[in-house]
Amino acid sequence: MLINISSISDFSYAWKAIEDFIPLIQTEISKRPNTVLLLKTVFLKLASIMNVPLKRIIEYNSEDMRSVAKYYSGELVKFVKRTLSIIPTNIFQKLEEISVLLTMNIKEMETKMLKETLKDFSCYEDRYVLAKRTHEISMLTEGMLVLDKTLMGVIEIDPKEILVDGLRKELGKTLAKMLHEGFIFSRKSMMGDVETLESKFQMLKDKFTGLKRSLEYIQDFLNIQGEQIWREELTRIINFAVEKEAINLVNKKYQPDLDYQDKFYIPTFIPIDANDFTFMGRLLRNINDSLGKGFYLDSLSSWYDHQGQ
Repeated sequence: MLINISSISDFSYAWKAIEDFIPLIQTEISKRPNTVLLLKTVFLKLASIMNVPLKRIIEYNSEDMRSVAKYYSGELVKFVKRTLSIIPTNIFQKLEEISVLLTMNIKEMETKMLKETLKDFSCYEDRYVLAKRTHEISMLTEGMLVLDKTLMGVIEIDPKEILVDGLRKELGKTLAKMLHEGFIFSRKSMMGDVETLESKFQMLKDKFTGLKRSLEYIQDFLNIQGEQIWREELTRIINFAVEKEAINLVNKKYQPDLDYQDKFYIPTFIPIDANDFTFMGRLLRNINDSLGKGFYLDSLSSWYDHQGQ
């Protein structure tokens, strides 16, 4: 009887078939975020997949048991992360809308203001939409954050850690896209147009300000350190671009670390021209062209163009 029950409940056959259900599970999570609570039983059941490959190894008392168990546990953890990755993706879709609301529609409250101008800061409809999007984000994370730590084989997974890693990837992807698109110069501006360069920085500043404000706004609802994640991801993207430019100067090919790629977003910048690798190279070339048209006054600690402006 026990043997029959064990055979019926064996889930090892689903090792390949379960991949086909990821889109269906993600669609259900997007519609009803509380579905994440039901996935805990699925994840625990998936752990039985390890029984078949480990059965003979355990019987033989082989020393390879630990390494094999770690491998299959790692594969299970990857499946869980891929399944739950839809939550950070949906969060950032709503975060972009919050960013537009906070930047374009809702004015930031001043420390002192006249009573007559208070109505200008109310923005009832926009604040209603803001509250609605915030509630939707809270619902997306509620089911994930209430999940306890689960042991997948020999590896313990923390849902909150998966959420933070997913948010890091989405933030890194967004920042990399902003920096890449923000520093695309036309042929004319590549000759060192200072005004164009300043406008590029101003546009990028406005986008960064809105995204950062929205991340700081929802960090308490997600129970994360939004400002720290922002600072670390922005620094990482810039350092990555600098490193890639430096590697290309010495004619070496960049080889990303697979473990690093699993946790962080590795940007792939589309070249604009033959000499282009990243946004950092384009920016430095534009600045270099700008400096070639001007001069620096040490006494005034500032740069001036050929007209003295």
